[in-house]
Amino acid sequence: MKILILSCNTGGGHNSAALAVQEALHERGAWAEIVDPLSFAGDAAKEAASNLYNSIIRNVPRAFGVIYRVGELADSALPKSPVYMANALYADKLLAYIRRENIDAVVSTHLYGMEAMTAIRKKLGERVPNYGVLTDYTCIPFFSDTQLDGYFIPHRDLRGELAAKGIDEKLMYDTGIPVSARFSQRLGQSEARERLDLPRRGAVYLVMTGEVGCGRADELCDELIARETGDFTACVMVGRNEKMRDMLIERYGQDGHIRPIEYTREVNIYMNAADALITKPGGLSSTEAAAARVPLVHLITIPGCEEKNAAFFEARGLSHKTESMREAARLAVELAHDSQAGAAMRARQAEEINPHAARDIAEIVYEQLGMKEA
Repeated sequence: MKILILSCNTGGGHNSAALAVQEALHERGAWAEIVDPLSFAGDAAKEAASNLYNSIIRNVPRAFGVIYRVGELADSALPKSPVYMANALYADKLLAYIRRENIDAVVSTHLYGMEAMTAIRKKLGERVPNYGVLTDYTCIPFFSDTQLDGYFIPHRDLRGELAAKGIDEKLMYDTGIPVSARFSQRLGQSEARERLDLPRRGAVYLVMTGEVGCGRADELCDELIARETGDFTACVMVGRNEKMRDMLIERYGQDGHIRPIEYTREVNIYMNAADALITKPGGLSSTEAAAARVPLVHLITIPGCEEKNAAFFEARGLSHKTESMREAARLAVELAHDSQAGAAMRARQAEEINPHAARDIAEIVYEQLGMKEA
């Protein structure tokens, strides 16, 4: 079986979900390739979209909130979706690729891919089995444009919200957001710390700033230093943000408390080592944290869907949320030192979040296409 996975490089979450689905499909013996749908619009369009998004998120995150809310208004007010029309422009080239490569089905982890596949069906009249993966705990603007064969949604409680936007409940699958299998393959805390050369004693805090490295990590570190009275280590994931890494090294030197961590594939091990995690509430990173069962504090830095992700998690006891760095540090220190509170949050994460969503998505795609495992 040949599966095309469509994802865009606008933040790391969509690509991480795509990689998780690819991993699960490969486990079943399928051929699965990840492609950016904007590449069919030309390299310039693909690079421009990625650079613009990453620049806004890193430098002026509140501007993204304005854009998101404009999108919500436009979604309900405009007779035709500008997002659909833009992605329909390259649908013929995408269809030509699907035909040339003899693709059996398409799975999209980004709205752009879903819109392009919808255009293939509506505009070009071609029915290629295709599915969408929703990577936030809300129905994002223009999601209702899409006409797909199935929707893999983050949680059963989102069915009503999606149905209200016109998505057929019969096409919804409550799989959860797909994350790599390594997040459910948990190490003991002591073993994880030994693997990462972290102190065996004292609290370990993990601070995640997203793949592009956004937010004022130094302010959060100052707040942790002010509130943690014992030995501790704060591992700060700076992603690919070299300026943030250099700033943290210059500010804190080699004091041992603050450790900048560049882009790594061992995020799951850092989660296993940590007593508490502070992160922006991306849908994918939040799901990874819950799959790894780490006490979680959401620090909201980007308005829009991330606010809704944080609200969804807090309402179910999966995290705490705040917009204050001081409060985020206080909540993290409390979770690190209150074993009962940490255990209760872990238990709620185990009840509400499916760590095997990628495997379940692969299984459903196989069943839908009438295929058997290789």
